[in-house]
Amino acid sequence: MGSNKIEFSWFTVLDLLIAGKDEEAHDYYNATTGELTISLWFSLHNRAEDWVTCACGELCSKLPKGMYGAPEDDYLKKRGREFCEFVFNYEWVKAKECLEKIEDRTAELLYKLETEKER
Repeated sequence: MGSNKIEFSWFTVLDLLIAGKDEEAHDYYNATTGELTISLWFSLHNRAEDWVTCACGELCSKLPKGMYGAPEDDYLKKRGREFCEFVFNYEWVKAKECLEKIEDRTAELLYKLETEKER
């Protein structure tokens, strides 16, 4: 039998927080990360400030990385720092909007990489 473990998703946890479902967000975080965290905010902030587990790390794993795992793309670096700030300040709607921008830019860059490979 395969594993039914759900992967952590920033989109899911932000949707729960935006909907005011803090307890469900906390349970979701614990279930998907394997952590038993007491402070959801502290855990999310730690995750957001690490390039590997932040929004950029989650969505941009196939893109070129620079120092400390930061994306080479300046736009993504800037959005990643903004995302961390929004999480730190409990600005869930702004964090989700920023995450959507990261996703759009990542798709654009991945498409560009694929078309360059095909040449």
